[in-house]
Amino acid sequence: VNKAVYQKEKDVKSRLYKINKLAAQVYHKILLEHPSAKEAHEYLKTRQLDDKTIKDFQVGYAPAQPILANFLQKRGFSDNEIRQAGNPDRFKNRLIFPIADQMGNVVGFTGRVLDPKIQPKYLNTPETSIFHKGRILYGLDLAKPAIKQQKVSLVVEGQMDVLASHQSKVNNAVASSGTALTQDHLDVLVRYAPNIIFAF
Repeated sequence: VNKAVYQKEKDVKSRLYKINKLAAQVYHKILLEHPSAKEAHEYLKTRQLDDKTIKDFQVGYAPAQPILANFLQKRGFSDNEIRQAGNPDRFKNRLIFPIADQMGNVVGFTGRVLDPKIQPKYLNTPETSIFHKGRILYGLDLAKPAIKQQKVSLVVEGQMDVLASHQSKVNNAVASSGTALTQDHLDVLVRYAPNIIFAF
């Protein structure tokens, strides 16, 4: 029985990963190709991020008009599945940072406003069966090799800090995404290297 339950859970999770992966691809494509992302481009320019960094981290843009739900339904995903994935359609007029687990599965997103009048400045995917904020470190999937090689991880605060670090060849940087650092975060990091540097 347990094996069947495990397999069912695994199948459900892999569908949720797929939803978020597609959402990340759509938002990234909009940032790169759609005129509505002009303001997002300007912002990334002021932060001096180059095209390679934007591509490596699959930074995207969520336009004001919701487009994802329709796109995902056409690909055979139900409303319920989209909701279980954390409803990636909830982001409007925000820069999108896909958040991956250490295996590289997209488990959630952070959306950053471009209009300073809008609150909150950062909006995250809610807790789901695949996204546990207290366990996920942004950028770990890309930073892992450097952390293992250098035997030290660098923990910064936000996504932008990770992107700027990697662009400057500091490839062992990960972010706690502005949340309190948890015991789980530390346990994960110590698996890859015994030393941790904090740069909040």
